[in-house]
Amino acid sequence: MDFPQRVNGWALYAHPCFQETYDALVAEVETLKGKDPENYQRKAATKLLAVVHKVIEEHITVNPSSPAFRHGKSLGSGKNKDWSRVKFGAGRYRLFFRYSEKEKVIILGWMNDENTLRTYGKKTDAYTVFSKMLKRGHPPADWETLTREAEETH
Repeated sequence: MDFPQRVNGWALYAHPCFQETYDALVAEVETLKGKDPENYQRKAATKLLAVVHKVIEEHITVNPSSPAFRHGKSLGSGKNKDWSRVKFGAGRYRLFFRYSEKEKVIILGWMNDENTLRTYGKKTDAYTVFSKMLKRGHPPADWETLTREAEETH
């Protein structure tokens, strides 16, 4: 999947934080395909990449304001409420995104990997890691900077 692109009427961008994880997953799948072209589709990384595409194309871009994407207070209360998340991969993976209904833009902010699976109370928990990233300003909190950084990625 290339970014930016238009999906279901939404302009879809990837912030560098998402793009890095996504590109690593794509590279892993390409390596698997090169080593075993007949069986690579059975591998976990290949299945995960397929689920990521499905989540983006069939869920996020269909209705980014869905109540199912609200995170409650998992990212703390208040300032991070503009971020949404989708759960997938047996509940262990999270893809965080922001959107503007007015601009019809969705920015994919970050997706955890196998090193940051959802594990309650752990330092490597997806919410804990993403909260720390937000505190450091990467990805940024304000929409304008987030949009600019996502546009500059491409």
